[in-house]
Amino acid sequence: LASFPHIRIHASDASHSDAAPSYTLVALRGPGAGAAWAFAEPEAAAALNRERWPSSLGRHLGMRPAVDFDKAEAIFMHEHTSVCKSASDVFHVMHAPWRIFEGRAVRKRYAAVLAAAQRLVGED
Repeated sequence: LASFPHIRIHASDASHSDAAPSYTLVALRGPGAGAAWAFAEPEAAAALNRERWPSSLGRHLGMRPAVDFDKAEAIFMHEHTSVCKSASDVFHVMHAPWRIFEGRAVRKRYAAVLAAAQRLVGED
């Protein structure tokens, strides 16, 4: 997947059936593919997180949504359309909130993606 500048992961909504959720991975490259690192912004990620935040996380688990994001986390939020970030620095899969990605692991992995992307376009 490293050669694809645009990657998105979508989960089907299985909440209204007995079926397990399924996932679709979309990877694009070439003209017009658009790279997530080019337009994923921390402010937009915070707004997206508020939109995605399931009320059940707060109501049943006492969690609050995160308000602070960095560029690496913004890319992750853009690419993984079924996650939201809690104030405890954990990304939860919305339809299965016990499935998590630790914030520090996301930042570490996506920092490498961001560094490679910046080298491609000559940014510092």
